[in-house]
Amino acid sequence: MKEFWLRLWQEHPGALVGTSLGVLWALLAVTIGFFPALFVLIAGFIGWFVGMRHDTDAGDWGELLEHIFQRERD
Repeated sequence: MKEFWLRLWQEHPGALVGTSLGVLWALLAVTIGFFPALFVLIAGFIGWFVGMRHDTDAGDWGELLEHIFQRERD
């Protein structure tokens, strides 16, 4: 059984991750409702985006927040 999952992960990682995320989304939607599950999904995406920006910019959190919330100046 371990060989099956390892081979599946090596040959089809995108399909495995996508299927897992789809099942997780379905479970969330069924247990807590569509809109609360959508909120969790959006909040998770925002957290992932902010974390990725921090990782790639290698700056501190103050600089990152300033960059995200900067205002357009004339």
